[in-house]
Amino acid sequence: MGMFNSQYLYLGGTFVLGVAVGVVSIKRVGDSPAVVQDSRHDASASSATHGVLGDSSGAGGRNGTLHLGLAQPAAEWERGMALDNIQEREKFMAALMEYWAAMDPLQALSKATELGSGRLRTACIAAACRGWATRDPLAASAWAVTHLSGPVQTQAVAGVADVWAQAEPLEAAAWAASLRSSTSGAVALAMTFKNWVGSDSEAAASWACALPEGDTRDIAMQQLAVEWSDQDPAAAAQWVAKQAQPRDDGDLVDVVLNRWSADDPVAAASWVQTLPAAQQEDAYAMVLAVWAATDPAAAAPWAAEFPSGEIRERAIPVLVQTWAAIDPQKAVTWTLGLPQDAPESRKALEQAVRIWALNERGTIAPWINSQPNGPDADYLRSIASRVIAQNHPADAVGMAAAISDPAARGNVMAAVIERWRESDERAANDWLKLNPQDEATLDRLDP
Repeated sequence: MGMFNSQYLYLGGTFVLGVAVGVVSIKRVGDSPAVVQDSRHDASASSATHGVLGDSSGAGGRNGTLHLGLAQPAAEWERGMALDNIQEREKFMAALMEYWAAMDPLQALSKATELGSGRLRTACIAAACRGWATRDPLAASAWAVTHLSGPVQTQAVAGVADVWAQAEPLEAAAWAASLRSSTSGAVALAMTFKNWVGSDSEAAASWACALPEGDTRDIAMQQLAVEWSDQDPAAAAQWVAKQAQPRDDGDLVDVVLNRWSADDPVAAASWVQTLPAAQQEDAYAMVLAVWAATDPAAAAPWAAEFPSGEIRERAIPVLVQTWAAIDPQKAVTWTLGLPQDAPESRKALEQAVRIWALNERGTIAPWINSQPNGPDADYLRSIASRVIAQNHPADAVGMAAAISDPAARGNVMAAVIERWRESDERAANDWLKLNPQDEATLDRLDP
């Protein structure tokens, strides 16, 4: 819900509202509700909730109390809107709207919709719907779907689903599924499963699997896999392995691996070994892509152990491509240590050099020049110079000219000069006049 992240529960006669700025308890004091700031909040939190809490006796407003039932939320609205700090104002107003809507949702929403378009209006409306859901989630959800659209509706629906699913996950799930394949429906399912998986993952899985075939079921299965994988990827993986529908398996496997690989890539990779052979190639590529994004040096030795075959041919380039975007020099150096007669090695090396030349052309030339002259250095220059020629042809011809093999040098020089002519023919021809080329190279150039 934007910057506002809260949990709002109804416990008998007590509302408990936990907000990002601290913990605010809304309690009954006689016949009037009161707001009490928990002493555990920090100094920044006290300033954000100062209007709700009123003046306080403790340092930083730690013991401040204000009887909102007596002061009236409408008055607190004016105090909140007067806050100068935009972030503090948004936090304050969202907390107020959630409280207000728990007592009088239509009045609170009427006030929130008076705001001009923007983040504050979205946060206030979403918070009001969330507060309304603590007393009547069905009414709150119906209002949000009927009166809102776009991102505002999505945030409001997310809040309603979050509150509803904490108390009645089955009812919340049925409502979320009724929204069909809309963005709001997907978000509502995600929030529902986030809560339901934490309390009863097996019930959540049974409900999703029992849905009729179609888009709603597909979305539900995906969202269940996402939330379950975030909380317990090993259990989610076991569930995915039991699914009988082949069309579901690939997508669900990707969801699990995308999350599991970030936290425990070795365990994720071990699970891949248990998958059907037809799925393993894509699955290993997923593990390596995620693993390499966080720790490519650790992923590399593991990938290097793959035997020759389709999985290795797919895995090595995926690893190197991801690594090159983070540290191209290490990626290229590691790739050069692989058997160069293997097809995946050349493919991976070409990808890494291309990424390096595109992103950091100023560092690749000195590094190549520091390598021993020979076929490897010539190959690196040939790839890099062709990439650099797209935007910096003058630099590219200098790199191509350093290729030691005459035939290879002529081929690359001709390609680079032709590329230069496409963008600036006069400059390319002027360079040729000052830097005469051998007949073999000139023969390769168009007249």
